[in-house]
Parts: sequence; structure tokens; C-alpha cells
Amino acid sequence: MSTTRRKIDRLFESLAGAAYDYRFIAIIVALLITVPLVKNLPRITVDTSTEGFLHKEDPALLAYEKFRDQFGHDELIVIAIQPPKVFDVKFLKRLKAFHQAIEERVPCLDEVTSLINARNTYGDEDRLVVEDLLETFPETPEQVAALERRVMSSPLYPNLMISEDGKLTTVALKTNNYTQIGVVEDSFEEGFDEEASAPPPTGSF
Repeated sequence: MSTTRRKIDRLFESLAGAAYDYRFIAIIVALLITVPLVKNLPRITVDTSTEGFLHKEDPALLAYEKFRDQFGHDELIVIAIQPPKVFDVKFLKRLKAFHQAIEERVPCLDEVTSLINARNTYGDEDRLVVEDLLETFPETPEQVAALERRVMSSPLYPNLMISEDGKLTTVALKTNNYTQIGVVEDSFEEGFDEEASAPPPTGSF
């Protein structure tokens, strides 16, 4: 055993002996150190955002915040639609076409949510059933009326996808902050594919 290690072991032995001999003082000192730390636990926050890695006065961050103040945040966009009647076959078809057009034509989207692709979750005896709300698209006034009763009686949709009075519905667009548009695909794997598909060499060594 080295001399340095012996000294460290003796130091810890001395500290342990002192803590035992003067245990009440050791407890008081420990409390004086621990209590202020525990007192500040509720104030501890965790910031996992990209902006959290930059100093508050960083020019790039200030310019970004100025841009967001001018043009708004882009994480979630909510479109409110107020037709003459939400639960109407004609409007539901137009809403479906609008929903699909957004998915097909709007770039940098992560998800589009509306009554068209909403989930319908309910209990059936000992089973939990999860299905699409419009798994069977309503085509008759009776089917639309049944859909209205299902939506308005559920706690999942009012004040989220439809207003409490049933006169306004929403389409929520969750954007993708990191686009792949213009990014050249990595050719690393392609290089292996080319080598794998190349004919074997001929001739003798």
C-alpha cells in the first residue's frame, strides 16, 4: 500500500472517529449544510430546450426571440373553423378534404389533428377499446346525429377539438422544427451497396 493511500485512510479514520466522538456537533453541522440545500429544491428547474444552451444575452438567441415575437411561435398552429353547422355531412366532407390537403401540401409538418383523425377511446365491460372516431364516415343525418352525441358527451373533445356549444371546431398543426428538405442523403450506406453489388474480381492472385 502506498504512503499516500495510508495517509488518506488515516484521514478518513480520524474524521469518522471525530464524527462519533462529537456526534451531536456533527449532526448540527450536517443539518446546517443540508437544510439550505433542501430548502432550494422547489426552485430547481430543468431546461431541456435548445435555447437553454445559450447565454441569455447571446446575440443569436436575442435575434431568435425577436423573430418569434414578430412572427409567433411555430411549435403548434391551431386553425379555428366556424361553419354554419359542424355536424353536417357536407361540412364533414369539406373538413376531411381540408385535413388531407394540409397533410399533402404543407411542408415541415409532424402531425395534423382534427375530428377527422381523432381517437375514440371507451370502455366495454372489461375491455378498453381504441378506434378512430370516424372509422365509419357518416353519410346520413342519423349517422351524423349519432356522431354528435358521441362527441359532445365525451370529455375528450369539447374545448379541444370542438367548442362546448358545438359551433366551432379546430385543426391543430404540430410542426417539425428540423426539416430534411435540401439535406443530401448520406452516401455511406450507398457506398457499401455499390461494393456489394459489384461483380467479384476475376483472375488469380
